[in-house]
Amino acid sequence: MGKRRVERLEQVRELVLSKGSVTAQELANALGTSRRTIYRYVESLRESGFAIESCPGSTGGLRISSAEKNRGLTLTEEESMAILLVGSAVSQNDFLPYNDSLDSALEKIRRSLSKSAWAEIQETMPNVSVMVDKLSDCHEIDSLLEEVTEAIAHKCGIAITYYSLHRDAYDERQIDPYHLFYQGGAWYVIGHCHVRNDVRTFRLDRIKQLGVEERTFQRPKSFSLYGYLGSAWGIIRGQRNAVKIRFSPPLSRLIVESQWHPTQQLTTKEDGSVIFTAEVDGLVEIRRWVLGFGECAEVIEPQELRESIKQCLGGMANVYCDVLRDKA
Repeated sequence: MGKRRVERLEQVRELVLSKGSVTAQELANALGTSRRTIYRYVESLRESGFAIESCPGSTGGLRISSAEKNRGLTLTEEESMAILLVGSAVSQNDFLPYNDSLDSALEKIRRSLSKSAWAEIQETMPNVSVMVDKLSDCHEIDSLLEEVTEAIAHKCGIAITYYSLHRDAYDERQIDPYHLFYQGGAWYVIGHCHVRNDVRTFRLDRIKQLGVEERTFQRPKSFSLYGYLGSAWGIIRGQRNAVKIRFSPPLSRLIVESQWHPTQQLTTKEDGSVIFTAEVDGLVEIRRWVLGFGECAEVIEPQELRESIKQCLGGMANVYCDVLRDKA
């Protein structure tokens, strides 16, 4: 069977699974082919053991049979090995949540493998890792993660006592939680804050108390994590700036090796330097990044970022000059 035909069969299968009930004409339109071809695809899927039934009438169509729905999940040996390998690499980060559930699921998959396949996985697992920044121990916020996840799933509001880093004080907030995400070693929840009447980001390990409320809310259909963060360097949003930075050798070679920002453009000069340009929302986080490259990074624009780094370096110079004077 040709690769293209296999891909088409998989497309038909996925469409029937996702839609619940779909007509042959709808499938034909989606794949850009004829109804006759769709019926041939359906017959091939049936022959391979995938139970699709035809239901007549105005509300009928092609759908998965009840027997197929009730059948347990079946993975190929290659699929099981892939999940085990990646899952085991992730579970090495024991400070991440859901590790117990992940380990339980991996064990069930392991028992389904042949001895030879499991031997191959055992040989490979110790040599594959996924390194994740660890800034806080997620075990300390297990209950918060569980409650926020539940609130998001059921669209329930939450009431929190939250520590404000800038004001060095706790205050009470009511939030409609939209999205939970992990970045830079910490968990955050994004949601509509009733106190500020705006969508805000809250770091979970700064929540002293949390309660799931009975009230419910409707998450805006237009909301998305990446739409909310926009062109922020990380998670701190701000005014958009056109950023231009010159990186000198040898660290300029590191710049061309990675995608640092979705909007970045790189220009390599004859002397080996690299000009980095991007459209960035907010300057706080990109300032930290630039400082990490030391004398190999020079901000060309905006002037605000350039001046901010000059002030930071001036403060650092004063600190180290004081240390040298104390030792003298």
